[in-house]
Amino acid sequence: QIQSDTSAFLLAQKCHASNALMQIFYDVVVELDNSLVVTSSSEDCAALVHHGHGHSLRGTRFEDLLVDDEDRQVFMQRMQQPLAEDRPAMADVMHVSMVRAGGNRFQAELF
Repeated sequence: QIQSDTSAFLLAQKCHASNALMQIFYDVVVELDNSLVVTSSSEDCAALVHHGHGHSLRGTRFEDLLVDDEDRQVFMQRMQQPLAEDRPAMADVMHVSMVRAGGNRFQAELF
């Protein structure tokens, strides 16, 4: 039990450290689960899409934030591709259209 608790603690610390590092380089960092549902409050993303200060996107399907059906399809396809262990890790960018709460579209880059 102690080893399991220690492993869980170290994994949580590693996740926290990687998120902190990503927030230095990216305007918004959003955590998704296996179903591509937002798992964190993602207040930065909520502010970006003008949902209001303190609004949480937790429980929102990320694809619902995308405007175009084509963007949704490409996003879902890319997220379902298995990671290749034999190729070096590289940043992969995807250009999408998103919509603000008032209906205004804007372009975003997803990594």
